Amino acid sequence: MQRKMFYSVLILLVISIIGGTYLFREFNRRNLPVSAQTPLYRVSSNVLIAAFSEHGEAANKKYLGNIIEVTGNLKAINKDDKGNYTIVLGDTAQTASIRCSMSSDKQPEYSKKMIGNPVTIIGVCTGYLPDELGLGADIILNRSEFKQ
Repeated sequence: MQRKMFYSVLILLVISIIGGTYLFREFNRRNLPVSAQTPLYRVSSNVLIAAFSEHGEAANKKYLGNIIEVTGNLKAINKDDKGNYTIVLGDTAQTASIRCSMSSDKQPEYSKKMIGNPVTIIGVCTGYLPDELGLGADIILNRSEFKQ
């Protein structure tokens, strides 16, 4: 009886250690940098905006949750009060744009001289905010980085 109790406690201890290690590793896991991964799609900003504007449901199925590489003109550089940058791609004549939240570990001081120039950004497509009030639709990319 004592031997059974010893093995039961030993098995529970081993399971607890394995489970605790797994939970610790999952809780502290970091995402791979987006630039280290191969994008599933390479598109221009105008093509991506048109895809979501004209065929939103199909574009959601195709791009949502995937790493994509977008090339387009830099429309604006926004910095919030926490120091995080959002790069806006698109044509200045359009109200629709692509908002790229830059990775927090890859945020140098961006130059305003870059506005209007073509850039390539890689990021994870996380959504589309359609134009309902006439203010302009936005496609959202997170964990974005400039393509070197």
